[in-house]
Amino acid sequence: MQYVGVATGMNSLIRPALYGAYHDIDKPHAARQTGHELVTVVRTDLRTGGPLGSDRLLPPAKENDVC
Repeated sequence: MQYVGVATGMNSLIRPALYGAYHDIDKPHAARQTGHELVTVVRTDLRTGGPLGSDRLLPPAKENDVC
């Protein structure tokens, strides 16, 4: 499993940690990219709840991507 960390916390999106709410997660301009992969999107501070999204099909992410 591949993990993608995003710079956010419970202060900006609390619902997934509280009761497992589903939110769409997209990467801008994803339609132009190929080679999507199955990833788990996590917060930078793992102590503040579970992942933002599990088993999401997203284009490859690189370090320092800005979305």
